Amino acid sequence: MPKADRKPPRWANKFFKWYCRQELVESIEGDLLERFHDHLKNEGLWIARIRYYWNVIKFMNKYTLRKPSPEKSSYSNSLFTLTHLLSTSVKYFRRHKFYTFLNILGLSLGLASILLIYFFINHELSFDKFHTQGDRVYRITNHYIFDNGGEFRLANSAPALAPELLEAIPEFEKVARLRYAMRTLIRQGDLSFYEDYGYYADSSFLEIMSFDMVSGNAENALDEPNSIVITEDLEEKYFGPDQALGNFLEVNGQLVEVTGVLKAIPKNSHLNFNFLLSFTTYEVPDGYASDLNSWSWAGFLTYGLVRLNPNIEMITGKVNRLIKEKIASRNVTIEAELQLLQHIYLGSSNLPDDLNSNLRSGSQFSLYALGVVSFLILLIACFNFMNLAVAISFHRIREMGIRKILGAQRRTVVAQLLSDSVLITLLALSLGFALVFLTSPFMMNQLDSDFELTVTLLIDHLPIIFTGTLFLALMSGSYPAFLLSKADANNALKGHNHGTAGKGLKYGLNTFQFFISITLLSSTIIVSQQLKHLRNQNLGLDQENVLMVRLLPEDMSRFYDLFKDQLIQQPGVLSMSRSERLVGDPWPNNGIRITGSSDAETKEVIGNLVGYDYLETLGIKIKQGRSFSEEFKTDSLNSIILNESAVKHLGLTDPIGTKLEFFSLNGPRTVIGVMEDFNFSSLHEAIGPVVLVMPFIDLEYAMIRIAPGMLPERLASIENTWRNVAPDIPLDMKFMDGHLNDLYESEKQLSMLISAFSALGILLACFGLYGLISFTINSRIKEIGIRKVLGANDFSILGLVSRQYLITVALGFLFALPIGFYLMTSWLETFAYRIDITFSYFIFSGVTLGLLSMFVIGKKVHATLKTNPALILRDE
Repeated sequence: MPKADRKPPRWANKFFKWYCRQELVESIEGDLLERFHDHLKNEGLWIARIRYYWNVIKFMNKYTLRKPSPEKSSYSNSLFTLTHLLSTSVKYFRRHKFYTFLNILGLSLGLASILLIYFFINHELSFDKFHTQGDRVYRITNHYIFDNGGEFRLANSAPALAPELLEAIPEFEKVARLRYAMRTLIRQGDLSFYEDYGYYADSSFLEIMSFDMVSGNAENALDEPNSIVITEDLEEKYFGPDQALGNFLEVNGQLVEVTGVLKAIPKNSHLNFNFLLSFTTYEVPDGYASDLNSWSWAGFLTYGLVRLNPNIEMITGKVNRLIKEKIASRNVTIEAELQLLQHIYLGSSNLPDDLNSNLRSGSQFSLYALGVVSFLILLIACFNFMNLAVAISFHRIREMGIRKILGAQRRTVVAQLLSDSVLITLLALSLGFALVFLTSPFMMNQLDSDFELTVTLLIDHLPIIFTGTLFLALMSGSYPAFLLSKADANNALKGHNHGTAGKGLKYGLNTFQFFISITLLSSTIIVSQQLKHLRNQNLGLDQENVLMVRLLPEDMSRFYDLFKDQLIQQPGVLSMSRSERLVGDPWPNNGIRITGSSDAETKEVIGNLVGYDYLETLGIKIKQGRSFSEEFKTDSLNSIILNESAVKHLGLTDPIGTKLEFFSLNGPRTVIGVMEDFNFSSLHEAIGPVVLVMPFIDLEYAMIRIAPGMLPERLASIENTWRNVAPDIPLDMKFMDGHLNDLYESEKQLSMLISAFSALGILLACFGLYGLISFTINSRIKEIGIRKVLGANDFSILGLVSRQYLITVALGFLFALPIGFYLMTSWLETFAYRIDITFSYFIFSGVTLGLLSMFVIGKKVHATLKTNPALILRDE
């Protein structure tokens, strides 16, 4: 940090020289500076500045304060004026504890809400900003555009792209590829664990990215084959601290040398890994139709470091021209898109990773939604503050009149009322901080976020928080302060409170509160109904009681047949199969065409490699033909099954027996069956054309359908069977329904948070309503007393008071209807399967808020009507 920035805070010095006697300034300032430099050396700049502020305040006493000039009045001394204003405010708060408590509680809830969301959004926006070259690093992604109008995007690109970029496009300084290592078995001595967070990486990767190395050299750590760079956590796990460098690990049976150790990957990195294997170690699995020179195999992540002052549009054009030269034209156009590193985390909602690696990604929609909701909650809290301030301030109308009679100017009255506002806001902020620290772990857990709120982070943001809170206090307190201060002194002494003053604004604020509350409540109902609709949606398969087993592909090939033979003999196991990809994960797109047609007629379909009994295990129904069967030897080489959408996509009228070119390693494939459509992906997406073929590479997943009931016994039996088959290899199992439910975790989190904020908004709206009712009843207290003396019953008085508030609820409903309808319709459009929005959701919300308002109004009116009318009218 520059030395110029390591000075005491300038405003603290100005404040010190303002209040301190001139003859003492030099000696005291020397002491302050000496203490500052001691704290700076031992505790850091932030702590030193905070302590400097505190020491400046500590030196403030009757011996150091400047004496006011004799010709000036006592109010001319700002410090004593401030002390007087604050002490008056504290006395008044003590006399009106209940109203003060409501004000502080409501405002603290609003401040806590926006602080929680502020820190969370700040964390989400910080992703990948720690990379020193981050403003020049881009990920190259693929955008597929089909002739029939369809399109999709992938975060991945081809393996041949990276080396060609360096040769053909001089604007790229360095380029690196990553290939997800998938499930990896790492051994060291007697220790062996499956690790799922790793990549094969080009040697330049650690030069492009700014991940901190603890040991080893980032420039050459990944140069040689059979090299691995691990994080400190993995080092501690397998070797112990500072013992990994130069030692060896066994990775999937292959010995590799630890050539570097990284610090733990920051939690605000979109890349989430704990080891990197040198890319030269990677071998294309047997049976793959592609190699590392392929331009059509989009299974890699590609990152490029461009030179200074890049023209990204020009570079993107060059990349696309290069791809067009290398890829033969079919019925699909592949366009590369360059995605800035710092935009990847929040810009990847429509960019699935082909291998479903552990890339972190956030939701821009959720950030916008949470930001807007928290801001609306704060608005409600501020409006409550203003309404309650107006309500309780008219209790001191005579006090203001006496002040004016004694010579107080209007600005003095305004200053007193604003000091009340500032003090309440600061107290609310203190309580808000406590609420933030108490609730942030729960909220971050619900958001599945790694963010952790610390005191250091809070101190870093304290200036902007304090400034914003002070502005909020002045804005919220200005309305009641200026409204009350303009009251005529004579009328004030008579207790005339100008109850009609600002009436339109007060009810406008209340209408806005109900508009927000109705919108939040109806949104909560719609989100929960959409999630219920997703849970009840018929997927076209039976996800209940299906176990998913994940192994290394080579282990799956070695032990699958023996494992299956032993399992299906157990009465609790109904069937078993295997596949390349799981339902719910991204499935790869590949070209397919009818045998005999030209390459130009090739169409894209979604494919999966599966074993025998796959359809039976997942409960997918056959509509025509049959499933794969061991009775037909050609099924493993030359058969294919289509879903109904694929039949339509290919334009087939009689699909059974049709010859198709799809990974035709042993000649054309024959259609043997047509299955009913099923949702192989998230319900955000519509069902696409799907084909299934038997495996020609090692697979990673197996599915086991078990009979319902006796779950612990059946799971234990499966684990015991596996131990008999492969005792040295751990078995990883989970249920399919849990896996599919995870696809909608972000929606469930958003629903929970909106529900919580809706409840909070409604609670705060009730606070505001209570304040406004208090104000109205106080301004009409004698009218109510007279009506009661003249024989009016409680219901007529309740109707008189409540009518105007029910109008505000109705107006809030009218505003919420179109705006809420538009917002929820926009959100539902992200789902292929969604509910229909009807007005009933908004009507229910409006009626609920109306009834709740009547309850709050009734409680206050009932308390007022219990008062003896003689006491109300005795001042007349």
